[in-house]
Amino acid sequence: MATQKQPDGFFPNIFAGGVAGGVAAVITSPLEVIKTRLQSSTLYGTGLDQGLRRCLRDAVSVEGKRALFKGLGVTLLGVIPSRAVYFTTYTQGKRLFSDGTRSPFQIHVYSSVLTGAVNVTWSNPLFVIRTRQQLQVDSKVDPCYLSGSAW
Repeated sequence: MATQKQPDGFFPNIFAGGVAGGVAAVITSPLEVIKTRLQSSTLYGTGLDQGLRRCLRDAVSVEGKRALFKGLGVTLLGVIPSRAVYFTTYTQGKRLFSDGTRSPFQIHVYSSVLTGAVNVTWSNPLFVIRTRQQLQVDSKVDPCYLSGSAW
């Protein structure tokens, strides 16, 4: 069985990381919205199963199914480039630190630290905006729905 050469360079990493991040963000958006609301609210109590179901039911019945995708635009704006930068920085970091003086473990650790530092530094402000959008409830919502919550 012949081994295929893997694509090399910036563009395959940027593309693969961006697509993977975008697809993952769309798929997990409902979970992310519910998680954020549960973390910021006292309305749903402490029972995970009951709170999760109630929060999901309330979001959909009061705000509609689109509520489960609040903040997705900002998430995609952050995640697609974030994953692209992540994959590319890690690959380039491995090249940078592979000078023959470091073990594979050291190369991995140094590349990972570099990647994490670059990624968190520039993407964190976008995720703050996303969280604020996820916590917003439409103005047409009954005020009783908001009682006891951080919204």
